[in-house]
Amino acid sequence: MRYWSSGRLMEFRLLGRMEALHDGRPVALGRRRERMLLALLLLETGSAVSPDRLANLLWDDAPPATSRASLHTHVSRLRAVLTPFDVPLSSTATGYRVEVDAEQVDAHVFRTLVDRARKLPAPDRRVGPLRDALALWRGPLLADLATDRLRERIGIELTELRLAATELLMASELDRGRHREIVGELTALVAENPLHESYTAQLMLALYRCGRRTDALDAYERIRGRIADDLGLDPGLELQELRTAMLRDDPALTPAAAPAPSAILVTPAPVPAAPASPVPAQLPLPVAHFTGRTEALQTLDDHLRDLTAAPTVAVAAITGTGGAGKTALAVTWAHRVAGQFPDGQLYVDLRGYDPGEPKPAAAALDGFLRALGVDRTPIDLDERAALYRSLLAGRRMLVVLDNARSVEQVRPLLPGSPGSLVLVTSRDDLAALVARDGARRLALDRLTDTEATDLLRRILGDARVDAEPGARVELVRLCAGLPLALRIAAERTGRVDAAEPGSRVHAGRTGAPSPGRPLADLVAELADRSRRLDVLSFPGDPLTALRVVFSWSYQALPPAAARLFRLLGLYPGPDWDLLAAANLAGLDLDQTGRLIDLLVGAHLVEPGCRGRFQMHDLLREYAAELARVESGDALDRLYDWYLHRVNAAMDLVDPHRSRAPLPELSPIVSGPAPTTYEQAIEWLEAERPSLVAAILRAGDRLVHTWQLTQALWKFFFIRGYSDDWHATNLPALAAARRLTDPYAQGEILNSLGASRYATGRYDDAVDHYRQALPLRRQAGDRAGEATTLGNLGVVYDLLGRYDDAVDHYLRALPIQRAVGDQRGEAMMLGNLGISLKNLGRYGNAAKHYRQAMALYRRTGDQRGEAIALDNAAFLEHRLGNHTEALSLLHQARVIAERHNDRRILSYVLNHLGAVQLSLGEIESAREAHERALLLAREIGNREAEGTALKGLGEVHSRLGAHATAITLQHAALDLVRRLNTPSREAEIHNDLGEAHRTAADDTTALEHFQAALAIAVRCRDRFQRGRAEFGTAQVLRTLGNHEEAHRHATQAMEIFSSLGVPETAAVAAFLR
Repeated sequence: MRYWSSGRLMEFRLLGRMEALHDGRPVALGRRRERMLLALLLLETGSAVSPDRLANLLWDDAPPATSRASLHTHVSRLRAVLTPFDVPLSSTATGYRVEVDAEQVDAHVFRTLVDRARKLPAPDRRVGPLRDALALWRGPLLADLATDRLRERIGIELTELRLAATELLMASELDRGRHREIVGELTALVAENPLHESYTAQLMLALYRCGRRTDALDAYERIRGRIADDLGLDPGLELQELRTAMLRDDPALTPAAAPAPSAILVTPAPVPAAPASPVPAQLPLPVAHFTGRTEALQTLDDHLRDLTAAPTVAVAAITGTGGAGKTALAVTWAHRVAGQFPDGQLYVDLRGYDPGEPKPAAAALDGFLRALGVDRTPIDLDERAALYRSLLAGRRMLVVLDNARSVEQVRPLLPGSPGSLVLVTSRDDLAALVARDGARRLALDRLTDTEATDLLRRILGDARVDAEPGARVELVRLCAGLPLALRIAAERTGRVDAAEPGSRVHAGRTGAPSPGRPLADLVAELADRSRRLDVLSFPGDPLTALRVVFSWSYQALPPAAARLFRLLGLYPGPDWDLLAAANLAGLDLDQTGRLIDLLVGAHLVEPGCRGRFQMHDLLREYAAELARVESGDALDRLYDWYLHRVNAAMDLVDPHRSRAPLPELSPIVSGPAPTTYEQAIEWLEAERPSLVAAILRAGDRLVHTWQLTQALWKFFFIRGYSDDWHATNLPALAAARRLTDPYAQGEILNSLGASRYATGRYDDAVDHYRQALPLRRQAGDRAGEATTLGNLGVVYDLLGRYDDAVDHYLRALPIQRAVGDQRGEAMMLGNLGISLKNLGRYGNAAKHYRQAMALYRRTGDQRGEAIALDNAAFLEHRLGNHTEALSLLHQARVIAERHNDRRILSYVLNHLGAVQLSLGEIESAREAHERALLLAREIGNREAEGTALKGLGEVHSRLGAHATAITLQHAALDLVRRLNTPSREAEIHNDLGEAHRTAADDTTALEHFQAALAIAVRCRDRFQRGRAEFGTAQVLRTLGNHEEAHRHATQAMEIFSSLGVPETAAVAAFLR
């Protein structure tokens, strides 16, 4: 039934920009918050929404004290807008409700069309409703109103349903024989979702039916490689069977048949939506004294106009020799046009010409993805690039790729769709980028005489430049018209006497006239040095002019400043702070600061953000050449300081960690140091690129290599820097082996195992841990041996090998007690409790949880206490003691929030939602799971993300929204399959079985219960086996197979009775 006003229909559109139409004409809905309020009410058409939920959503979980009064005001204003159109906004005892029909709201029409399509048996009849449903999407949900965080919170069901509808549409088109028509659509879907097996299976089948078997098998190899690299696994059984069928040319793969291998194609299993993206603003500070380049700026403006009008990815490239001002031009122009890119600006220095290795495309993508809100990025380069392209699709962003060395470095960083602009700078001509990717190239020449003169005027003042026109012309010639050389030379001619040791020059000086030496005198000196260097170089080479200016300016420095300049060329990272420079040079902070000021004033060092400094890559290379003789002592001092400072910072991040005894260190130049966890993380974040570079370039500093890596692993873990973690582990292990130090080898192999565990490569983790064990024993490292045994237990538990997990925990516990490691003992007791719980030994599990809690409290480890409380609460909930579970969870939540530990909080909120659902508090349960989902995606906790999706599925099942519930459960199932956690997979199969059974889809329900049963038997997970047995019994009775139903119910009764869980009562009633 439609809701009509005076014979005319009122329509509301939420799938894109919010719109309200009356008789096809737009209706003004008032202020933003009123429009947002209306949207929230429309999303739940037919139901009252509580004031608390509305306030939390409208004010992003931080409603002001006056939120109730403000909400009432917004409701009154909105009611005044809607009343003339006869759209009632009513107040009820439980909240507010807009009384419109579902057919008036595009989001509900979308759900209805998808639900209708799912019920249609014929593919021909399904396609129309599905395409109509998907066509309703005009952009992200509430594109002009909702923040990314809010959109993810209120739109997760719609997003997952959209993905499921797309998959069902492709399956239906395949069933219709339209494989040729959808190859393009499927190729795009696979590129955006490279680990989604169903999309790949559909693409393979479409290609195969087009006679492109080789291409189909190539598609299988691509996903097989990605899954192996990322997860250490093989593709799923259905995909393997499809490949086998293709190799056999199985006739069942023809369109007329319904083969078993393609069963994967007709059961939607959507992937979770990517994390919402913030708006990055990464452009560096505008360049001081930027002058001229009028034609170049106009050319870039023209390129922007032409490129953005084209239906392809827009790429512009600025090429030219080193020192020509490519970066200055790119950054200046980027700031000028940034307003045309409302979705933000990304910037990366690819360091193509640094003394070390250029920044890999994978590392650049890691930084971009984090800037876009992805905390835990994929491992594989192709997957990162695909995710990056997906996040940029539909957005207008400016991407600046500075100092690229090659096209290969650039190409993975290009978006996959129009709308954004990529600006590249490089000394290479990037001909392949122009030819293949349609890049517009601007070859940047030297400054014209007028532009060079203007630059000198900006730095020296008009009077100085006009007083010596001949010297000015010669200076421009000697500097080859290169901005970098001119800035350095002009700064030197403008200084009073750079050799005076008491003078201090500050960054940021203006172009006011300076009474420096005559230009002619300094030009003569520069000309003389040029003649001497020209003997060893190529006349006319612009880089020769640069080296002449470098040498000339360097020779004018006081000896102490010259020494610091040389040593800074050795610094391994891209930038540094004052304290790092002081330790490199062995000087105190005040003296270092004065010398840095001299170097900044001479334009030999550039100030950066937050008190950090950097050097142009050409200057760095020049300085490093000069410092070769004195490099050893300086780098020894720097590495000693890093080892000292990293350990001090990590003591704040992880106070209970084990640390290696430090070697004898050089005297440390002390300075401001972190004193809190937050400050330590901030310092480590700032130094991370330099620390990684230091480890990779440590050479024969073997002890520093492995000890820095061992100290940093927990930082890499909690911040999700898997690339850095693995990259530093490799030279660290090589260093430990060269030292023939079993303790060091055991530590690094344990770190390697942990890095593989953190990225879901569990088989690799087991291999590294097993290698570490005998080395721990050889070194007499009993505490380390216990740690590695416990780590093996964790991985075995995740793999469903609970008996093996228990065995390793029991082997570790006596060692930890013998060495007095109470915190390690507490952790081991808690993990042992989890495995015992999974085996159904609840009494023993509860005892170990209590022991763990007591030890955590004794050692003052509150985070550990919160984990033990959460584990104990889960068990109390399993046993039906909901009040006790709530009490434990509230205690855990207080601790997690006090320490701002989002990882622990995501687990606690999920368990809280499960308990609240058991108590019938459906709205509270939804709030808890929604917040857990947000937290999990913010920090990349995929395990908690899967639990949150599962919990939201149960909430919607309880509300009777079975289609939405099934969509969410499929998303959860896809996640846990990627994580290779069998017990969780069994649990979600049981949930899906229950959802399908409640929706009267007994055949599908039975399939899920049987899948759960097989997994649970293999893992010896008694509780999930009991659920699967009872679910099977209920479906079989409905299907009329009473004898088999009774057998399965009897099995369930035996299991549940022995466990002492409340499910026993339901089975008993079934058997009566």
